[in-house]
Amino acid sequence: MPYAPADAHVSFTLHPDHHPGVLATNSGPTSDAARSHLHDLGFRSTGPDTMVLARIDREEPYYADRAANELARSGFTVDIAPALQEEIDTEWTWADYPMPWCTPEEIRQVSADAQRIHDDIATGRLTVHLFLGQFRSVS
Repeated sequence: MPYAPADAHVSFTLHPDHHPGVLATNSGPTSDAARSHLHDLGFRSTGPDTMVLARIDREEPYYADRAANELARSGFTVDIAPALQEEIDTEWTWADYPMPWCTPEEIRQVSADAQRIHDDIATGRLTVHLFLGQFRSVS
């Protein structure tokens, strides 16, 4: 059930230099609330009114669509640029995916897990230590 209308507007468009990255521009008195939602949905701030979604799996249009739907359900005014909508409506195929037995949703789950690890490393929540010692086989 939608909430009472929020007084913020969020526009989604393709990033001009990083395809298929997505930019979200917000405005209005409650734009801080919209930014908070966008942050929770994987967007990162690039300025006071702009956020970007860039993923390692190139699924930005799919996740931007999910974010737009979530914001609309929360009462925010949302619009999606036509070029981004075209990307959203185009379903990717994974011809060279190393796990051909997976469904598209299972592939997205694997990708989401990989994205979470990437984000944890990028933000310092996860540190990977490399051990350069020798290993011995125990027989």
